[in-house]
Amino acid sequence: VRGAALRRSLGCGGRRCAGRAALWALPVATYAAVRVAESSDWPPAVSLTLLVAHALASLAGLWALLLVPAWAEYNLWRPTKVPLYKRALRYCFWVIVFAVKFLLGLVIVDAVF
Repeated sequence: VRGAALRRSLGCGGRRCAGRAALWALPVATYAAVRVAESSDWPPAVSLTLLVAHALASLAGLWALLLVPAWAEYNLWRPTKVPLYKRALRYCFWVIVFAVKFLLGLVIVDAVF
């Protein structure tokens, strides 16, 4: 990679980079807070609130990764238009793939422990 893309990947633009880092660190921070609340004698309402915050932060990150297009500097051309039924079929396919992967993980963890 050469040129502007390389320069942008090497350095961040101050607030924008700090904001992105904070947003991507949010699920890690909420997970740590949930674990601390579980290991301490905190009321169950606090643990539940932190768990909901962690779920929302994780879902927001998943939404950003899957549904938000890439940054403008990496798009060399406009994406082609896809009919709604094909887009829905594609998303259903990936939901099924991830569900099977999750269930296989559960089966493996259950078999080990």
